[in-house]
Amino acid sequence: MDTSQEPSGDDLAALLPYLRDVVFRTRGRTYWSYLSPSWETLTGYTVEESLGQHILDLVHPEDRQQNAAVRDALADGQAPASQHVKRMIRKDGRVIWVEVDVRPVYEPGSEVPAGIGTLRDVSDRIRLHATLQEERHMAHATLAALSEGVIVLDFARRIRFMNAAAQELTGVNETAVRNHPITEVIRIQGASLGAAIHDSIAHQYPRFLSGRTQLVIGDGTVADADLAITPLVENGRARGCVIVIRDVREQRQLQTQLTYQANHDLLTRLSNRAAMQDALTREHSRAMRHSTPYTLLLIDLDHFKMVNDHYGHAFGDDVLRQVANAIQHSLRESDMLARWGGEEFLALLPDTDQEEGAAVAERARLTVERLDLHCHGLRVPLTVSIGVGCNAHLQDPAESVLLRTDAALYEAKQAGRNQVWCDGKSGLDVLGMAVRVQQALQLHYLRLAFQPIFDLTTGHEVGHEALARLWSAEGRFYAAKTFIQAARRLNLLHLVDAALIPQAMAHCSALQSTRSTRLHFVNISADLLRRPEYIRRVIETALEACAHCAGTRNSDLPLVLELSAREFGDDTRKIRTALAPLLDFGMQLAIDRFSTGYASLRHLGELPVNYIKLEGDLLRNVASSASMRAVIRGIQHMADDTGARIIVEHVQDADTDALARDLGIDWAQGNFYAAAQEPQSLA
Repeated sequence: MDTSQEPSGDDLAALLPYLRDVVFRTRGRTYWSYLSPSWETLTGYTVEESLGQHILDLVHPEDRQQNAAVRDALADGQAPASQHVKRMIRKDGRVIWVEVDVRPVYEPGSEVPAGIGTLRDVSDRIRLHATLQEERHMAHATLAALSEGVIVLDFARRIRFMNAAAQELTGVNETAVRNHPITEVIRIQGASLGAAIHDSIAHQYPRFLSGRTQLVIGDGTVADADLAITPLVENGRARGCVIVIRDVREQRQLQTQLTYQANHDLLTRLSNRAAMQDALTREHSRAMRHSTPYTLLLIDLDHFKMVNDHYGHAFGDDVLRQVANAIQHSLRESDMLARWGGEEFLALLPDTDQEEGAAVAERARLTVERLDLHCHGLRVPLTVSIGVGCNAHLQDPAESVLLRTDAALYEAKQAGRNQVWCDGKSGLDVLGMAVRVQQALQLHYLRLAFQPIFDLTTGHEVGHEALARLWSAEGRFYAAKTFIQAARRLNLLHLVDAALIPQAMAHCSALQSTRSTRLHFVNISADLLRRPEYIRRVIETALEACAHCAGTRNSDLPLVLELSAREFGDDTRKIRTALAPLLDFGMQLAIDRFSTGYASLRHLGELPVNYIKLEGDLLRNVASSASMRAVIRGIQHMADDTGARIIVEHVQDADTDALARDLGIDWAQGNFYAAAQEPQSLA
């Protein structure tokens, strides 16, 4: 071999100052005999200070025993070489980590070998390793503390790690399944775990298995769980994935409970109105597709308010539960029953025509009638009225079927209650009139007639009342009494008011522009007063229409709101609150159909009433009853005390007029004085 290119000893000596590692040689087992220049950088001691010193002097006390053992093993020939790490203490007191690579060298004439090798500062590497170890420990501790199960897989889908939660959720031990394929260990229902893992790793995107996914536990039971699969990507390549398993048993149980509560009435345990509306929509769509009938039963518990008032609400709740249970058991398995609201129930009968539905309704009626309910030892008789409607006209929307069923229930109650009434049976035709009202609202076919009001002392016209009229397709107007009841039954009164009040205000404004002093009475319903947005609309309309009355704002305007005493109900406070914005604007208040009952007297005492309107029939009773005359006198005294004026309406003959004058009634209206000025056309 050509050795001319090998470095000489001098060449090697020249390189030593440039080496980062320290080259050393020991004498025997204990002393430094040679140290390269890098020694000073490593330890802070000069070479001269250290030569001849014991090799253990700079070794950390805790590592000296290990270092001595390595030295002895080399000296005794037990090991050909050693590579180990130890701590050394620098001159400045700082501890460093040093990697030692040493082998024994036998010198001629010496029985104890010398040592030759290198020292390298590996403090940074040790610190990095310690940091990584700490982070790994923290990561493991964190994963172990997670309530969600965590499983780490390698690229071959083998299990590399499972935290405690994963082991508990799956019922397997990590040690027993480590390096096993995941699909041999974990089974789920509702999705393919293997396919989801493959997609996640192959396409490097997360996959989520949730909804109906169930984890099969070791003992064969199943548990609701959501799984999230995230690929582990390094340098653009997927190296495996992490599966996070979340136990959602409590969550899904809570969702089930919330779903039940959202779709059921908590008192009766029946489906609620929202659930029935969804079911009706689905059934109507199905019936349309297959041209099949379905029938609705709208069931109302007769005189339930009396039961509540007489026996108490606790017993009333028990009645609702027992009635609901009785009706449910009278229906067929395919039928659905819901609490529609208050004491009303709605039954949906799929694939059932009206005749068959009427038979089911009669069975339900008899079942309730035969209930044996007692309170305080007394039997409480119960009955129901049932309206029956069917989708006989397949093109009709579900709302129309429900509307006809509601109208049929109304007819059943009007006919005396405790009976079944089918849609189409002859009766008051509330539905037909309600349809006319809806069409009139859509086509703006509502108009006003105006009946004068006269001062009985002077004979002068002092005002008029605006009366609702409905234009029909037959080319004539219907009076209010023919359609208001239907509008009230189907909750359309607020819309009727909203259409007519602006007309009344416009008429009032036109007369005021001529400096007329007549009052303008316009009817308003409690249905409108329950709706703040409609009250705002009335005020906005008044702001424009009452411009001629600007000088009298916040004082009495010539516009009088006429509210029926029957509309007040028992809560005068609510009515007063609803009326406040209108009365504050300057409008006046009249109580229509005032009676001699306590409720009417209470309204007079608690509301800022300007006018009291009495029925002509009430006055006619005075002729044959001295006590009724005294009652009327009492109302007059209360009116005088409160500053209210009394008006008698519906005066049809001279006898009633004479009674009114004899009693000292202020004003009157009716056909005896002047018929209403009817609208002649829609123009």
